[in-house]
Amino acid sequence: MKSEKDLLNTPLKDLSLEERKAAFAARDVLYAKTERENKDYKPKPGRVQVITDGIEMMNPADGKVYSSKSKYYRALKDMWSHVIEPGEQGKTRGLQGDFNNKHELKRALQQHLGRS
Repeated sequence: MKSEKDLLNTPLKDLSLEERKAAFAARDVLYAKTERENKDYKPKPGRVQVITDGIEMMNPADGKVYSSKSKYYRALKDMWSHVIEPGEQGKTRGLQGDFNNKHELKRALQQHLGRS
């Protein structure tokens, strides 16, 4: 088994399932420690903050590992999935369209059976 540092620095696609679990656990411990240390930190006004697009995330739907948040979101959108953004929880999106296809199904069945 690799050390925690090695696990955190290795791309997910190169880790076994057990190593991924260990890497996620190590990441959670590191995040908790960092959060405790930086809970009172406030950036100074006028400082530049860089927001990156980089992530290392495996999509459970297709099994691929994505290194870009925008590519990951695009893949989810292509699979008709929806990513819930912060502040969006609890909101519902209305469905649009005609979901009463009884007449179309009846017509298709009649055509299939040779009746008109």
